[in-house]
Amino acid sequence: MIALDVAIVMRDVWGHLEPHDRRRLSEIARKGRSMSERDKTELKRIVRKLELIDASRRLVPIVGKRGKRRGRR
Repeated sequence: MIALDVAIVMRDVWGHLEPHDRRRLSEIARKGRSMSERDKTELKRIVRKLELIDASRRLVPIVGKRGKRRGRR
């Protein structure tokens, strides 16, 4: 259940990117460690658009549920 909630949040985050940014992010990620400085700069620009801080704020209550225990141990 948690994995589904996380997937939904990440889909929303991914959907906020424009199609050319999504495509470019995928291209850069495939390069891995062989990225040029220009690719790294562009990667940083695109990742900033993802608004990962907001996504993490949406995920904390979802993932936090998993840590709660019921009853005595």
